[in-house]
Amino acid sequence: IGPFMEPVDWKALGLDDYPAIVKKPMDLRSIRDRAKNDKYASLDAFYADVMLIWNNCKAYNIAESEIYRMAEDLERTCKKLYKKMIINKKTKTKDESESLKNNLDFEKTSNMRDEDEEEGDISFDDRIKFTEHVRKLTIENMTVLVRMIQEQCPNVLEDLDSDKLQIKVNEIDKLNFDKFMDFVQD
Repeated sequence: IGPFMEPVDWKALGLDDYPAIVKKPMDLRSIRDRAKNDKYASLDAFYADVMLIWNNCKAYNIAESEIYRMAEDLERTCKKLYKKMIINKKTKTKDESESLKNNLDFEKTSNMRDEDEEEGDISFDDRIKFTEHVRKLTIENMTVLVRMIQEQCPNVLEDLDSDKLQIKVNEIDKLNFDKFMDFVQD
């Protein structure tokens, strides 16, 4: 959930083409604030803003990227929640906002797991933390990490082009993930 909590700081990230691709930026904190202040006239309006986050992410990022896959996972989860809320819907517009505040806590959403996730798997939250730490690495430490990954589990590295590598975080086994996480946190 981390990368979706705040507006994308495209200037600081050097994403100069972001405003041209993403016409209506949205983030979870903005949605939460709007819901707390009763700014949503309906559940559908709330849902449209949530879906806008995932659609923006998928429009800007390449399909094979970790952030794109995170958006897909969260989109599926939100669709399930929305479907449940529609089925259980018994009140009108005013009560919908109250229900959203009581039932959807975005700070806790990062702990969601797929129903079929087994014990000992890497949590979604840990994968996000790892990705955030990797983004902050120096070039030297990034090189060290890539070498570690090449030695331990080379199948999780993918060449995107001549100067870009993708780390498929979802495919790293737990033992190696823990080693890599220790490295990126130092």
